[in-house]
Amino acid sequence: MKTFNIILSVLKQMKDNQERKDFLKSVVSDKNISRDDLRRITCQTFIESNFVDNYFKPSFKEIVKSRLKILPKFFKNKLKKK
Repeated sequence: MKTFNIILSVLKQMKDNQERKDFLKSVVSDKNISRDDLRRITCQTFIESNFVDNYFKPSFKEIVKSRLKILPKFFKNKLKKK
């Protein structure tokens, strides 16, 4: 349980879900951490259970920001097609 809490506290300090997912993948793929290490097992479990997306749900503000970033690209593509 201590390992879970430590990893969770590290994940809470990160700014977005993509950064959290990359962190979990980096721990799992690290060759210096053995397969039976609790950190690696915990991170692998987080990845398999889709923990980041379920626990750290994006706020309305984050959703709007991500959609607004996509909007100019959408209209640019529409204008090119005509």
